[in-house]
Amino acid sequence: MSGLIRPHVRGMMCAMDGEHPRLLRDRQWTDARGTQWRMRGPRLDPKQARRLLRRDGVLVLLVNSPDPHLVEGDEREELLARMDEFWAERAQPMADFIVGDFRNDDYEVLVVVQESC
Repeated sequence: MSGLIRPHVRGMMCAMDGEHPRLLRDRQWTDARGTQWRMRGPRLDPKQARRLLRRDGVLVLLVNSPDPHLVEGDEREELLARMDEFWAERAQPMADFIVGDFRNDDYEVLVVVQESC
């Protein structure tokens, strides 16, 4: 799946202009290879999100600009740290995270994180 989405500019946390894709509102997304992803159930609460984000084999798609991108390795850990700060109510005042569980026809798991500030 990596390489299907334009690489993320490291350190960019919030988009200042452009329109964010509405994956969580639309409850579906088609990636660059044509794979269709559908959201399962309601948005995830912090406990559900943490559990999925720590699971091996789960892809994480960050939506914080007009170009969603996969996050891996250290960037994934940094994202989880920002989310933990938000859930502990220690984040900047306008920060917000919305998280959804998406699956494709092959039962792969994609956690979509919409970050805004």
